[in-house]
Amino acid sequence: MVKLGRQTEEGKIMQEVKRVLQNGEHFNFVCKMCGNCCNEMLIKLTPYDIIRLSAGLNLPTHEFIPQYVLFLKLQDTGWFLPVLKHVKKGECLFKRGKKCRIHPYRPLPCRLFPVGRSEENFVLQMSLYCKGLLTGCRWNLNSWLEASEAITYLEMSKLYYDFMEEILQSYELKTISDKQYKLFFKIVYDFDGARLDLTCSGINDKTKVKYCLAMGKWFLERFSEPHLLEELSEEQFLDAYEKQGRMVLKQLIEQQ
Repeated sequence: MVKLGRQTEEGKIMQEVKRVLQNGEHFNFVCKMCGNCCNEMLIKLTPYDIIRLSAGLNLPTHEFIPQYVLFLKLQDTGWFLPVLKHVKKGECLFKRGKKCRIHPYRPLPCRLFPVGRSEENFVLQMSLYCKGLLTGCRWNLNSWLEASEAITYLEMSKLYYDFMEEILQSYELKTISDKQYKLFFKIVYDFDGARLDLTCSGINDKTKVKYCLAMGKWFLERFSEPHLLEELSEEQFLDAYEKQGRMVLKQLIEQQ
């Protein structure tokens, strides 16, 4: 059991207790649309979250990312983790009054709440700022994941974090060049910007994420040494990327 303090606008500390959800355990919850969970929360994103949010706002990812995403550099690894931007007073940019204007496309942390993740466990976030806890419908973990449509998000989150772990075990990202950094993370997170002019009609969002991760892995395998990238002109790099991208897309579309 972990207790955390959260500062409110009134200067009071709101206590939160995270309790591991046991198999078959039930909890009561109904969203009261109080909007309290949309304030001062660190919402980590995955490539799937970014693609779904972009689609919900009818924006390409290369427009969505600079408007709504911040990247936090994990100093011990060199990895850049995307999180949702918030306005200065701490509210989510998508909050409208006490409602969420992208609710059907909300990212995994919002989708799971009041359930959260702690290492390999699901936890119930017993937050005093949430007015819907201990009231309303009776849920167990499986029924809540189904109702919140979180199962696919969890699947794609695991795919992303497994990819992240594999990359960090295989490469020393802190030593690569700025150019490599920018290209690698653009490929991983910015589907619409990184796919160039490849034909992508008819592929689903899960396939888009798999494409980004596969191309990110290819990029580091092909250009792990800085000189390998520097020796190519921009045109030569784009030709190599497009050739690989076409092959990856063909394989992924066949697997859909």
